[in-house]
This record gives sequence, C-alpha cells and structure tokens, in this order.
Amino acid sequence: MNSFFLLAELRDYLAPALENLLLPRKRRGSQEEADTPPLLLLGLPPTGQEAWERVPFVSIQALSGRETEDGLASMDVGIRIAVRGENGEEAENYLHNVLNAVRHRLLLLKKQPLARLYRLELTKDGLAPWWRPDEQAPPFAEAFILTTWTFKGME
Repeated sequence: MNSFFLLAELRDYLAPALENLLLPRKRRGSQEEADTPPLLLLGLPPTGQEAWERVPFVSIQALSGRETEDGLASMDVGIRIAVRGENGEEAENYLHNVLNAVRHRLLLLKKQPLARLYRLELTKDGLAPWWRPDEQAPPFAEAFILTTWTFKGME
C-alpha cells in the first residue's frame, strides 16, 4: 500500500472541519484581505514570501515510517498549522480555533480507522499530541500535531 494515500485520505477527511473556519488571508500583491478557510496542503509548507501569502494553512507531511514484523506499516505524520492575526491575541484565537477543529476531527478516529484502512495510534505522549515552537514570528502563530498511523504494509 502506498503511504501517500494515507496523506490524501487525511487531507480529505480534515477538509470538512476547516471549510467553515474563515480566517484572514492577504491577497497576492495587495494589502487587501479576504476571509477564507485554511488551505490544506500535502507535503512541506511554502517558504519565503509564498508562505506569507498562503497563511492560513494546514500542512500534512509524512515524517517517518517503518515496517513491523507482523506485516503492518507505521507512519508518523506531522500536521502544521499556521495562522496570522492583527495582534498576538487575535493570532492565538485563530490558532486555537484551527487546532481544536483539526484535533476534534482526528479524535473521532479513535473508534474507527480512516477510510477503513489507517488506524490512528496512541503515542507515548497521548493521542494526536500538539505543541508550539518557542519562536513565533508575529503576526503569525504556529502549532504542530503529531500523529502515528498503522496500516497494511508492503506485500
């Protein structure tokens, strides 16, 4: 089984949780803002000027993977959330709104596998733990969620 399909299924699964969260986004080449849901990206998030224009976003990235002796595969998937606010308190509010929406949707998978194929696993830090980096570049705020998944391995 191709592990990329897990990332695509996860993106599609998280989309409904974000579609009604309208957050400010700068329009390219303008100071104007538009309220849009966070972009759902697969792989590394954008860098440089592109990152500024793509915020808010939720980036889903494979971090590492392994095969087990019983024929299962396991993959760590990082979910990076980035938002922007006019001030620190506004950015914090937006960040926690997105963080809570994503984690709530993930925690619904405790009882059933994603797409009937991918099982969200408990890590040493709990189910879908999250953290914030120490360095935050105002007016942006970021958080990371770590998930571990098991699924049928290579045949």
